[in-house]
Amino acid sequence: MEVVSGALQGCPLFDGIREEELTGLLGCLGARQVQGKRGQFLFGRGMIPIRSGSC
Repeated sequence: MEVVSGALQGCPLFDGIREEELTGLLGCLGARQVQGKRGQFLFGRGMIPIRSGSC
């Protein structure tokens, strides 16, 4: 997740969160890396996430 956490550090939502904290946060949220094709949707309208994570 190192590449992902580096990319997320530039996002205002994660501003002020250190990389090591972000890595732990992603683990608690059950984050996973997926690959898709350009234009492919990860979630569709009305889809409910099965897992939202908890620490």
